Amino acid sequence: MKSKFVRASFVTAGLLVLSAPTTVMAQDATTEPTTTEPTATETPTTEPTTTTTVVVPGSDPITTTEPAPETVTSEAPEAALTDGEAVVEGLSEAPTTVAPPPTTSDSTAETVALTDEPTAEQATEQEVTITITSPIDGATVPVDEPVEVTGTVTIGVLGTGVSIVYVVDTSGSTSADGGDCNGDGTEDVGDDLNGDGAPGQIIDCEIAGVQELEQQLAPINADIETGLVSFTSGASAETGFGDPGRTELDDAVTALDSGGGTSFNSALTAMNTLFDDAKTGNRKIGYLFTDGFSSVSDGPGSPLAAAIDAGIVVNTFSVGTGAVGCGPTSPLTAIADATGGECIQVDDPSDLTAVLEGLRPAGIEKVEISLNGGPPVEADVDLLGNFKQTVTGIVVGPNTITATVTTTEQQTASDEVIVNAEEVASEPPVPSTTAASSAASSAAPAAGATLPRTGSSPQTMVYLASGLVLAGMLALAATRRARTSY
Repeated sequence: MKSKFVRASFVTAGLLVLSAPTTVMAQDATTEPTTTEPTATETPTTEPTTTTTVVVPGSDPITTTEPAPETVTSEAPEAALTDGEAVVEGLSEAPTTVAPPPTTSDSTAETVALTDEPTAEQATEQEVTITITSPIDGATVPVDEPVEVTGTVTIGVLGTGVSIVYVVDTSGSTSADGGDCNGDGTEDVGDDLNGDGAPGQIIDCEIAGVQELEQQLAPINADIETGLVSFTSGASAETGFGDPGRTELDDAVTALDSGGGTSFNSALTAMNTLFDDAKTGNRKIGYLFTDGFSSVSDGPGSPLAAAIDAGIVVNTFSVGTGAVGCGPTSPLTAIADATGGECIQVDDPSDLTAVLEGLRPAGIEKVEISLNGGPPVEADVDLLGNFKQTVTGIVVGPNTITATVTTTEQQTASDEVIVNAEEVASEPPVPSTTAASSAASSAAPAAGATLPRTGSSPQTMVYLASGLVLAGMLALAATRRARTSY
């Protein structure tokens, strides 16, 4: 009996040894996820260069990539200047003269060099920035209630406030018919904005455009000042700076009347002079309206170069089908491009106020707001870059609000704030999936559980060795009990 009992004990131990490889912790049957860190790819940075292209009739285009634009003299004869208009020549060895397209309206031919792309210094300044001003980061907002998101977006040099100058063409050609300038659907006495007895002239539409911008600026809660310049062959400041929407500027702009030639150089010179009185640190923005032809000087000492040096952004408007337009060789395009502004062509003068209603900063295509990574919603943006949009769906716990701006060059920038972050601070932390897995891996398998084999991994070999030791100990204990029994 004794020998049989001992043999039975060894058989039992042997069975335990054979079953050991199958009694393995559950995590051995599960492949641990592998996390591969993304490899950062450096995008080569291309240094900005200045490319100038001048097209001369009868010859191939001339393109240069020098730091300062080269100048080329066309064979076209220089037209006579209107009285009171001076030629401002660049300091290059051969000043460029590009004659404006033929026209029956008042025009002049002046020294000009059209720069198609901004200089390296200008390109550096045209950085787009976006900031959410409300709600602030860390704020607590109501759950399941609409929240208005506001902020600002800017391209170029930032400033503490904004100084704006309206530059209005009052040349003789602005007496031409402009149509329904006040936008009420009918061309009538209501379109005689300057009270000269001739309703619906182009100059009336320009006046309506200035009034539209003033109406947009007046309710904006920001440090804004506006001034007015008029120009023909010469130019003069009609008002100094003051709050937008004031009676002084409205009286001055509605008193403008048509007569004289057109000089963009004179317009820029008077604008620059008025901006000398702007508040220190302000952004400087000009809005130039014209229906005619002229040319513009470029180069050291020119009014355009002075505007660039002063950081003035000039937005130009070509009003009417007889105007110079916003083509690639237009002087209005050259002014806008060189200063970081935008040239807008309005063929029908009666459309000017409608165009200005949707005006936003030059170069800004859209601003979008998203909540917690959800679908973006486009925000309203005013002409100074202030945006707002209402979001819904705020939940308990942290919520991330993201504002993203896209420029017309498809450059993007984003800002984000997190609201209601403190609401979950008092709640007990929820164990993460990784922590739960670690706890499960340290627990012993349930009695009687049959777990899959995992091959000859290091952990499997450890469990196999443990099984052999356990089996030996059980066999030894059984032998001792058998001896004691007999």
